[in-house]
Amino acid sequence: MPPDADDASATREWAAQIKEAGWTAIKTLDVDSMWQRYDPECREPAHEPLGRNLSAADLRRAERQMAHLRDGFGEDVDISVHCHWALDLRDAIALKSAWRRGGPAGWRIRSR
Repeated sequence: MPPDADDASATREWAAQIKEAGWTAIKTLDVDSMWQRYDPECREPAHEPLGRNLSAADLRRAERQMAHLRDGFGEDVDISVHCHWALDLRDAIALKSAWRRGGPAGWRIRSR
């Protein structure tokens, strides 16, 4: 994961280092803990200390960060996201739909 996936230029630099090392696939973005990283005090709507649901802000953030990753890696690197069995069906479908709007196939959501 880049130091700041919200920063497009930092993500491009990180992606260049990964590609230079010869990688053709990566697993990144801790989507299941996104709310803990960006809203640890659960102040955004839909966040609860014991909940695991993604808010609309989480989905927008994930879409933006994945767009930065895809921009940095280009079309030739597969990007996989491991969700650690943490997403319910609604959130998994919403997340995949958000990413599909942002670019081509080559993104995988894994929960096993």
